[in-house]
Amino acid sequence: MNSRLDRVTDWGTRAEEAHYRVADLAKMCGVTERQLRRFFRKKFGHAPHFWIAARRLEAARRLLAGENLIKEIAFEAGFSHQENFSRQFKQYYHVRPSEMRHRNGAAGQDVRI
Repeated sequence: MNSRLDRVTDWGTRAEEAHYRVADLAKMCGVTERQLRRFFRKKFGHAPHFWIAARRLEAARRLLAGENLIKEIAFEAGFSHQENFSRQFKQYYHVRPSEMRHRNGAAGQDVRI
């Protein structure tokens, strides 16, 4: 590969700083979106959009342990609509965010989605 992207080691932090947007991540790394897509496919075996979506959902899962409302967690994890967050969360984890919160015994309000 031998590109400037090979030297990046903090992909998770960069994705968070880019608000989980592929275009912003590419710009932050000083490459085009196309270059970033090629790199991600070669390095991670997935398109950056897929990889970033998984990071967003993992961040949201960690946030469910807190007391924030689910709609606040969705926004903090980079989702503009709670409905999209809930749908993607259920597809990825096979449970609704409120069910995950309940299973983990979080102290926050259990908002039914």
